[in-house]
Amino acid sequence: MTLAQIGLFLLGCSGGAMVILGRDRRWRLGGLAGAFAVQAGALWLAGAPVAAATRLIAGWIGCGVLGLTVKQEARWAPAQEQGGAGFRILAVLLVGAAAGGLGAAGWDSIAQIAWPQGALSGVWLGIGMLGLGLASDAFDAGTSLLVCMAGFEAAYTVMETSLALLALLAALQIGMALVVAYMLDAAERARGEAG
Repeated sequence: MTLAQIGLFLLGCSGGAMVILGRDRRWRLGGLAGAFAVQAGALWLAGAPVAAATRLIAGWIGCGVLGLTVKQEARWAPAQEQGGAGFRILAVLLVGAAAGGLGAAGWDSIAQIAWPQGALSGVWLGIGMLGLGLASDAFDAGTSLLVCMAGFEAAYTVMETSLALLALLAALQIGMALVVAYMLDAAERARGEAG
């Protein structure tokens, strides 16, 4: 375990947590972009530079799509949140610790995936699922789903590095961002017509 791996793990945990704990959508989108950067760094350290570049580019394109969708100032504010800040912080800490521990032990015993990728995979899967449960609108659900998908990809792309799979996962990630952008735009139009 090197200092770079520990730093990547801590940055990845904080990026995933920002998707749930961010003050507004800017912070949440920044946390998602940071999680994708950490995912690329972890894949680079694992010896998969093509997978790292693919994950970084596809993740940041998805973040760009979501950022352009909510570029209007009124859309940056989050919708009504489920639970208070204290509950969210405690839930992220508990779920992140439990899922990170299970991910590190589980992926290492099943597929021989090294510590940072397995632990990050577990943390992002757990935090993404928690975010889906706490989501109050399409943006929160979409960013949580993208974090959950990043958790799956952090482990799976170490095992399977084929270009076809990388392209499929990148297309799926960008497609999810486009669907979330469409849902946000449709909800905004419906509010405009009703109001």
